[in-house]
Amino acid sequence: MITTVVGLNYDYAISSIPIIIILLTFFSTRKNLPIRRTYLFLFLVFNELFLNLFDILSCELSEYWHDFPFALVEFSNITYYVLFATLSFCMFEYTYETINAPTVISPKLHSALHIPCIFLIILSITNPFTHFIYYFSDKGFTNGKYCELTYIFFWFYLLSSVTLIGYCHLNLSRRDLYSTLLFNLIIAIAILPQHSIKRTIITSYIFTLAILVIYVSSQNPDLYIERRTRLFNKDGLEIIISQYIRKKKPFECFCVCIQNYNTVNSMYNNKQTDNTLRTMSNWLFNLISIKHAILFYVGNGRFIILNTDKDNSLFNYNEKIIDRFKEPIITNNSEISLSIGRAFLPMDVPKISYPTVLESLKIGAKECVKPHMNGDHLFIIDDEIMRRIKREDEVAKAVGRAIKNKTLMIYLQPLYSSSQNRITAAEALARLHDEQLGFIPPNEFISVAEKNGSIMEVGRQIFEQTCKFISENDLNSLGIDFINVNLSPAQCMNSHLADELMEIIKKYNISTEQINLEITESVIDDVSIIRSQMQQLNKAGIFFSMDDFGTGTSNITRLLELPFNIVKLDMTVVWSYFKGTSTILKSQIQMFLNEQMDIVAEGVEDEHMAKTLVDLGCEYEQGFYYSKPLPTDQFIAYVKENSMSL
Repeated sequence: MITTVVGLNYDYAISSIPIIIILLTFFSTRKNLPIRRTYLFLFLVFNELFLNLFDILSCELSEYWHDFPFALVEFSNITYYVLFATLSFCMFEYTYETINAPTVISPKLHSALHIPCIFLIILSITNPFTHFIYYFSDKGFTNGKYCELTYIFFWFYLLSSVTLIGYCHLNLSRRDLYSTLLFNLIIAIAILPQHSIKRTIITSYIFTLAILVIYVSSQNPDLYIERRTRLFNKDGLEIIISQYIRKKKPFECFCVCIQNYNTVNSMYNNKQTDNTLRTMSNWLFNLISIKHAILFYVGNGRFIILNTDKDNSLFNYNEKIIDRFKEPIITNNSEISLSIGRAFLPMDVPKISYPTVLESLKIGAKECVKPHMNGDHLFIIDDEIMRRIKREDEVAKAVGRAIKNKTLMIYLQPLYSSSQNRITAAEALARLHDEQLGFIPPNEFISVAEKNGSIMEVGRQIFEQTCKFISENDLNSLGIDFINVNLSPAQCMNSHLADELMEIIKKYNISTEQINLEITESVIDDVSIIRSQMQQLNKAGIFFSMDDFGTGTSNITRLLELPFNIVKLDMTVVWSYFKGTSTILKSQIQMFLNEQMDIVAEGVEDEHMAKTLVDLGCEYEQGFYYSKPLPTDQFIAYVKENSMSL
């Protein structure tokens, strides 16, 4: 296809120039994250600005090429095509860096992706001799036989970017996913109309819109600056640490935390608190003379210093920080005394990922502000803490696999009835055996599930497995009246709890009287939320137990307002009584007997405990004296073997 340059419309191209200049001014005059993505964006903006200028210049010179030195005409065109090649590649590189593609693409493949750009640059520079991209004839500027390569390589980088986004989308934040997709979509739109609109230069204008999308969504420096201290914020910390870990760059962290932050926040007005934080941030910033150190404020009175200088450790600044904050901070004629805690993550401690580093810093920040930590103590985040975090992460993945594959199991622990002198009930307990980690203790995986929010699904699956067990076995023939199922705190706060449980019960066509739900006393903070769910289930025939009574701080009057039929005494209360360290057990049992409630005693380990608890009035007993929690098949065999009185 032969195209001559005649009478072009530069309105769009010219209007994009001031936009780019304003954007460049704002971006360059603000504090930016010192990461490769920032430099790529800056290069992208400069590239687009000069591409736009040389697009206009080369078109004008090419239209009147007889009137200008031919070397100048060639220079303007070569520069345009070189800038077009580098812009295509830079847009790909920016996407590559933003979506963290280096974690999924080998360095060799990444290096190979440079080849089209380099080839096009060489083709552009050598064009005066080869005329592959363009040449001048009697008709003026004419496309060469390989001119379309510029657009082919452009589409190659665009499709490569979209492919990478699709491959990495599950690991991207919503902001990065949508911004990179929209960025590349707009770039595609920039090229398509230029083929049909020959007389109007519109490509640079749409490129500018794409750059604006990136600026607003990801590259605006204010996104990563904390408003009060003008330091980098938590989002900035995540980006920088993630880049350090990806590039295997050693670093250390020093946390400075205000122990009495909540007190200061409540005693002083917002302006005084902000001034205090600003004064503290300025002092810390001036203190750190390390070239490769960065200061962050992540909220709630917590500052984090990040350092990559191996020869100048942040540990050396500990004493100076201690001495400084022995004196009050003076702002606006007010003296504000701050109690400071400090935690240190050394450079030689392995750092696997940003979430593990963040979790370690949270632990450090939490520990260093505890009351028992005196002002001179520095909490060290060591290998053991990192191993614990890694283990927690592995357990979380195991829980996720178990939920996905529905491999959570129930074990049943028998409940002995003192009035019937035999096993008449059981408690369903969650168990997890993972192919990779093996058996995981219940207190470990349940704690992890509660922390990451998967406890709702864990509880639902355990309840469903219990209902399935009941439907597949004749409890009456086994002499089992009901099975207790624990409800997690998260489940108790679910306004749709009753409907969800009843749906499962109907699915397995079992009697509601065979289910008894246990709710831990310590989670009953808002009676109004849980009362309606309990009443709805109670009307359907489901009974409730108050689990682990004695571990919470709930008002007994409020608890008695709820429809509990059974109270389970926590084993710590039971053991304290038999160790002679507490006598409250007797009064607790008598109180609930007066309320016509049955009592379950946990942690029964020997015959003396069993007989004494029966004498005190406990209807049910549970513990290793009778049996440990058993797999369902062993439980059935146990009950059949002990069907007569124990």
